[in-house]
Amino acid sequence: MLLLRHGCGRLIAQDFISASRVLVLRIEDVLRQHLRSLGVDTTEFKPDVGDGTSRTDDATLGKLMRRALPDGRTIKEYLGNDLWSHIDSILNSQTGLNLRNEFAHGLVRPQHCTPDIAGIALALLYQLANAVSAASTANSNQA
Repeated sequence: MLLLRHGCGRLIAQDFISASRVLVLRIEDVLRQHLRSLGVDTTEFKPDVGDGTSRTDDATLGKLMRRALPDGRTIKEYLGNDLWSHIDSILNSQTGLNLRNEFAHGLVRPQHCTPDIAGIALALLYQLANAVSAASTANSNQA
């Protein structure tokens, strides 16, 4: 929450570079934390990294988005096709905005850090929170 507050504060202060850099990357983190809380394995074990050793890494966002919850539903089914596609096109797709890769790999330039990009990130965070809340309510009502 501290990072979200900071990103929003930077947006209000019209520091769009800082706001965009903080908010865009929060989307993946929020999604990972939530999926982990549902029991989704968000990691990927690499038995041999080429030197005879193994390691566990975070699964790529693309692989994570194609995983399933412990109850068998896919992440796409859980989030809904529209939100899943929106997240994929904004963060991950080579034919979409691909913001996750641009920001996470240091490829973004100041002209990419606009009020629009910060707004897209906030809107996506809101949509994700709304979907998670709706899913939690639906699960509570079924119990």
